[in-house]
Amino acid sequence: LFQKLCHTLQLNNLIHNLAGNRKFYSSLHKDINRFFCVSFIRSLEDIEKKIDNSHIFYQKNDSDLLVNDKPARIRYIHIRNAFNTLCVLFLIYFGYLTLKGSLESNHALRTFKRIGHLKLGGPFEMIDVSGNSISEKDLKGKYTLIYFGAAHCHKDCSERLNKLTEILNNFTPIYLKRNLNCWFVSIDPDRDSPETIREFLKNYHPCILGATGTKSQIEHMTEIYSIYTKFHDKSHECDFYIDHSLFIYLLSPDGFSSKYFSFKQDNDLIIDEISNDIRSYLTRDNKKRYGTLLN
Repeated sequence: LFQKLCHTLQLNNLIHNLAGNRKFYSSLHKDINRFFCVSFIRSLEDIEKKIDNSHIFYQKNDSDLLVNDKPARIRYIHIRNAFNTLCVLFLIYFGYLTLKGSLESNHALRTFKRIGHLKLGGPFEMIDVSGNSISEKDLKGKYTLIYFGAAHCHKDCSERLNKLTEILNNFTPIYLKRNLNCWFVSIDPDRDSPETIREFLKNYHPCILGATGTKSQIEHMTEIYSIYTKFHDKSHECDFYIDHSLFIYLLSPDGFSSKYFSFKQDNDLIIDEISNDIRSYLTRDNKKRYGTLLN
């Protein structure tokens, strides 16, 4: 393509020398782009020869550069029209993708902003990786980190679970056992069985527990926690198969969401937030139990 462009520039200089008329050259210069299209019909060398032999001429009353070869001229017109059509279709498609992405981003952003003003959570039923039924009652009494994703999501979800593992590694096993649960909830019940989730979670922190459920149970979970999800053609890879919210919830001991964390946040900041919330809760709880002694 670069070589053809260089030839086109050489052709431009040749026309300038042959024309000897500034006005003629100025009008012809506007149609240099047409020579580039003609080069796909005839080689530029042949076109230069035709210029030397005066076989190509320009008519001021015609909007096209005429070639002394009618079939070639017809092909040129067809190619030009096809090229223009493709450009228009590309612009329409690009505009569609831009608008579609903007609408989905706004939807996700509205969801993200909305959860900061609501007390998310409520009654639910799920299935753990052992096939046992679990509910919101199993989350009460301790703080809980919960992340919604998919076991077949080998890129985004793996990165998030690696980050979650790094966060949990900063707490001792005894501290986690007493104060903090961590759950990975699959939003892809069609492909994520309990066995699949169990194998998937072996690559991460052992305290991360897995859960899934029926389609209706998953829909209920995503509704009460305001999780954004959008499913695409299953033939695609995971990154294109499911779009979903990518933040971690911190649930208070009553089972409702108290905070959420973006994966762009620094690990130390998230760890401090979790530790401070747990410390405050334990202090309040101890005051309720042993208020007179603490005072």
